[in-house]
Amino acid sequence: MTPGPPRDDAARIWRAALAAVTPGALVGALPAAAIPVGPVGRIAVVGAGKAAAGMAAAVAARVAGAGVGPRRVTGLVSG
Repeated sequence: MTPGPPRDDAARIWRAALAAVTPGALVGALPAAAIPVGPVGRIAVVGAGKAAAGMAAAVAARVAGAGVGPRRVTGLVSG
C-alpha cells in the first residue's frame, strides 16, 4: 500500500479504531464461554451507558445463534 497524505492516513486509522470497538465487534470477540447458554428459562441483559443498547442487541443476536428464542431474552438498558 502506498502511503497517502497524512490526513487520509489519520482518517483511515480513526475509522479502523472506531470499527474495532463497536458493540457488535466487542461482543463478537468474546469466547463462547463468556456468554453461557444452557437450560435456562430466560436471559436478562442489563446495561448502562452509550454502548449498552448496541451491546444488548449483539448479545441477543449471539444467543439467538445458539438457539435461544427472542422471547427468552429480556433486558433493561439505560443510555
